[in-house]
Amino acid sequence: MTQKPLTGTQADVLDYISRYARREGRSPTVREIGDQFGITSPNGVSCHLKALQKKGYIAKAAVNSSRGIKIVVPPGHCPCCGQAITTTPGKKK
Repeated sequence: MTQKPLTGTQADVLDYISRYARREGRSPTVREIGDQFGITSPNGVSCHLKALQKKGYIAKAAVNSSRGIKIVVPPGHCPCCGQAITTTPGKKK
C-alpha cells in the first residue's frame, strides 16, 4: 500500500507526533500540537490530524482519548516522515 504524499505542514506535524511519542512514551494532545505550531484553534489541529489519518499515516486509538494518536508506518518506511527507506545491501556508509 502506498501512502499519499504529505504537505509540508502535515509532514512537520507527523514528525512532531513521532518525536514526542518517542521522547514521552505517549502521543501529544491536540492542544500540545497546536502550541507547537502556533495553531490556536483545536479545529485547525484536528483538520491536520484528519488529513494524516485519511492518508494512512496515523490512526486514532480511541475516540475520547486526548492522547489517542497512533503512528501507522508500513514496513520499510521512516517513522518520522513516512517516506520509503532505500538502502543498497552490502554497502557501508
